[in-house]
Amino acid sequence: MPRFFLHMVNDEMSTVDEEGMDLPDLKAACDYARETLGAIIGDELRGGRNLIHLSIMIDDDSRARVANIKAVTNVVMSTSPFSA
Repeated sequence: MPRFFLHMVNDEMSTVDEEGMDLPDLKAACDYARETLGAIIGDELRGGRNLIHLSIMIDDDSRARVANIKAVTNVVMSTSPFSA
């Protein structure tokens, strides 16, 4: 089973994955990254953040970059039902 390394970058920091994880293929690695992004964004929104830039860069076992999953979330709150 191939090994993938998922590195995370956001507005405040970056985390390098030194261990990696065994996943069946690149699609599984991308799916895992999307699930991880969703969980982190949910936590950030519940914590009161409104603007989130987050990226998970995926390297294969030769440490070549094979994908970059990005999420940008901007929550705008308004008390007017007619504002865009």
